[in-house]
Amino acid sequence: MRYLVDSVIGTDRIGGRNDSMDIPVDTIFTRVVKSRVSGDPMNLETTELGEVATVSLRLVGVEHFGMRIDFVPADHSPLLFVDGDDLSTLAALLASCDDGEYLWIVADA
Repeated sequence: MRYLVDSVIGTDRIGGRNDSMDIPVDTIFTRVVKSRVSGDPMNLETTELGEVATVSLRLVGVEHFGMRIDFVPADHSPLLFVDGDDLSTLAALLASCDDGEYLWIVADA
């Protein structure tokens, strides 16, 4: 299970987009991986750059279309509420991404 990180908000929230699998509340994200997208818009290529950090971020809540729900729906962009000491690490990694680079938080299924 993985979630594309677009922003870190305050001390407990992450904005972005879910991949293709629902993620239940209480899931613990343990890794941050980076990818790079390049090429022209009709021929984009994604290169996985590998793991860039280990973290421990527990999913404690999800806000989707203004409602609190108990899972992150596949292929949607809800706001995640997380608990853990590694959110500042994630924010720093996100700030250091070059154009075309993206971060994913990953939890083992």
